[in-house]
Amino acid sequence: MTVPTSQQLNFRCVASFGDTIGSERIILDYTEPTTTTGFQAIIIPVELAASATDTQVNLASYVDTATFITILDRNNTGFKVAAGGTANKFTIAADGCFSIKNGAATPPTLYLDNVSTTAKAFIEIGVMGTSA
Repeated sequence: MTVPTSQQLNFRCVASFGDTIGSERIILDYTEPTTTTGFQAIIIPVELAASATDTQVNLASYVDTATFITILDRNNTGFKVAAGGTANKFTIAADGCFSIKNGAATPPTLYLDNVSTTAKAFIEIGVMGTSA
């Protein structure tokens, strides 16, 4: 199989507030300013049982480099996440997301907890990078 041609990876994060769509005041508008390239963009769906803790997702199983990582809550439960170990997890609000530019580009192992004691969590992990 031929490796696909690399393209510039585009990452954008916008935060705004306002009463109606189109009248929002943008308070943060970050667009990745470098020429980082890659050819792999994947979505990894993860289902967590109620109260599940320390569910591991090794991103190295999916990609060789992970430049941008975004984790989304798709079931209004919220979740906790840490990379590289089970300590110091971030709590992400229901229907929230967590995005990073991975400075090392080495794909981390993510550790996920479902903060709901009654409902399953449905998480989507988006990764942009490269694969062999």
